[in-house]
This record gives sequence, C-alpha cells and structure tokens, in this order.
Amino acid sequence: MVLMVRISDISRYLCCPRLIYFERGQFAPELVSPSHILLRHMLLSWQAGSDPSDMEEAILRLIQDLLLIYPQISQADLLVAADEVRHLLPDLILLPAERLVPSELEVELRSERLGLTGRLDRMVVRQRQAAMPRPNLLSSLLDRAGLLVSPPSQDATASGRDEGSDERTAQADQPLVTPSLIRTGKAPKSGVWRRDRLSLAGYSLLLQEKYGQPVVEGQVEYARSCQIRQVAIRGLDKGRFLRLCDRVRQIRRGSLPDRPANAPCSACPCRDACHSRASLASRFF
Repeated sequence: MVLMVRISDISRYLCCPRLIYFERGQFAPELVSPSHILLRHMLLSWQAGSDPSDMEEAILRLIQDLLLIYPQISQADLLVAADEVRHLLPDLILLPAERLVPSELEVELRSERLGLTGRLDRMVVRQRQAAMPRPNLLSSLLDRAGLLVSPPSQDATASGRDEGSDERTAQADQPLVTPSLIRTGKAPKSGVWRRDRLSLAGYSLLLQEKYGQPVVEGQVEYARSCQIRQVAIRGLDKGRFLRLCDRVRQIRRGSLPDRPANAPCSACPCRDACHSRASLASRFF
C-alpha cells in the first residue's frame, strides 16, 4: 500500500526534512499567526466589486468567526492584526476579478493511484472559449482566386463525421481549471517561490486525474504584496515534485534525514525532539 503524502508535506520538507520525521504519527503543534489567519480568510472571502466599507464589515465578521475557530487566539491579537490588514485593503480591492472568480474554495483532492492528497485554497473554474479556426496562407490565396471549395453541409457530413470531433467537443465542454494558492507572505522579486511552484505542480497532477486533461497554468495570491503571480506548470516541476514525494515516504518509514545548515531551528515546533535525538546519537558515534 502506497503511503499517502500531503502536498503540504512537500513545503515542510523544503523547510527542513526533519520536520517530516518528527511529525510521524504525532500531533504537530499548530503555530497560529493572527495576521496570517486573518489575511488568508480575507482572500477567501474576496468578492468582485467590493469597496472599503464592505471589506471593513468583512474584517469585523471574520474576527468573531476566528475567535470561535481558534480559541487560542485572543481578541486583542486579532484586533492588532486587523489594523495591519486595513493598510492592504485599497490594493486588495484592485485585484483582477477574472483571476479569482468564479471559483471553488478549499477543494479537497485525493488520488489513491498517486498516493497524494491536498486541500487547494482556490480552484478557478472557467468555461473554455471555442477557438475560431485561423485560415492559413494557402486557403486565403484560394479564397481570393475564387477556388476555395465550401465545406460540406451538415446533412452531407452527418454519416461521415470526423473521428476526432466528438473528443474535441467533449474537451470543449469541460471546464478550464486553474489551481490558486493563497500565501500571506510577500512575493519574490519575480515569479513565485520554489515551494509554491512545486505545490502547484502537485495540485496540477491531482486536477489532471480528476478532470482528465492537462493543467498547464497555476497562480499564487501573495496577500502582503497584493499581487497574483501566474506561472506555467512544467513537466520538470512535476517530476521534481514526485521525487520529493518518494523522499517523504522514505522518511515516514523511519529514515532520519540530515538537518540542513539553514534549518530554521529557533522557531521549530520539533526543536526539543530533534536536539535530543542529536545528543543521543553523539553518545554512540
């Protein structure tokens, strides 16, 4: 049986592979940042055509909701976070609506075949636009010379339909889906962060299996930068993502990975367990 890997595991692996090891079968303490939570829910509740007063009402409603969802967060901390979010409202309102709606929020995806699961922040769904055939140079010249033969009528072709027409029609009827990630940090100078690119590659694999068509584009909503960055999903990224999934499974089976030199140990919830393991190992080696 294939061990299931969550797409969020890949982000943690890139932060530090040992996070995966020490979270095996244990409850990982949830680190909750009030501003992170509030910003994320603001983007989830974003609506086209909103004005500052609408957004202010949304903030007040969210504060009450979040106090129920996260009892470990105090109202005072949420009010401080709200002041921070208010400075971003004028730019958040200007986000391009065509990149955010229509959409489905917090979409649960799972593939037993891939051994992969994840919750996608936003899945933008659009209907495909029928592509108009572009005449080539030869047909244009024949048309000008009056030598272009008109296509057969619908009745004449009813019994001899193009073999690929049904398949093309079925694909045209399927929605065009774009995976979208919500990130409450700032965007890089260009493109998207590496972990976001790989996460989009993972979600594209799940969406491709669900809808039976390739997903060639994704996007990341960087809240603090008030930007939506689009990114092409490449086969190279899908391959890297799947290899990282194999490494995560190997760690889950009990292989202790090395700790990277730039690991963020000071804020790590597994710091005590990690250092205890290192001290124990030093007694024998």
